Amino acid sequence: SQQPNNAGQATMYVIDGDTKEIWSGGLPTGGSVATNIPQAIAQHGGANAFLLIEPNNIHYVSTVGAQAGESMMSFNTPNSSHGVKSLTVLDSKLYAVDNQGNNRRLYSAAFTPAGGIVSMGAWTLVKTLPQNVGNIGGLASKPGTLYASEAGPGQSWGSEKIHLFDASGNSQGMLGLYNPAPGGYTPNGFNGLAFVP
Repeated sequence: SQQPNNAGQATMYVIDGDTKEIWSGGLPTGGSVATNIPQAIAQHGGANAFLLIEPNNIHYVSTVGAQAGESMMSFNTPNSSHGVKSLTVLDSKLYAVDNQGNNRRLYSAAFTPAGGIVSMGAWTLVKTLPQNVGNIGGLASKPGTLYASEAGPGQSWGSEKIHLFDASGNSQGMLGLYNPAPGGYTPNGFNGLAFVP
């Protein structure tokens, strides 16, 4: 798009890994959105997703058909923080990491799907993450594990990591961010993370 911040001009693409279909639609325009700059997306089922719009609005959007990109409801990030840059879904909970302040904090909110929308619970602090965890730019999940990628720059060249946590925020280890291109490391981390089946 020539005008990516204009909801009428911008396009969101969603790929359905099961059917191999690609759906497109506009960015959400419902609710009181300060901008339409997407920061993160967390797929929920095959037809909906949570979409984080800068600075602190999360929209529950349809990702298929004529309603693709339509906001069905919206709510704020934990503590209405502008420091949340990533989302993921694990076990009927939406997870977010708040990067504001000196410590990263992992939050979750339980949700229940109901007729095309969701009923959201309150954000709960899961855990304050260890001091060695940098700003988190991407979250992804696989059963029982949250993957949190650091957004650089790190403390030293090539120091960014992908941290693994269980649903209670307990560390399960970490992975280095490696780029197979010449140079090897990713000195600026990641601003997104996803698993492709």
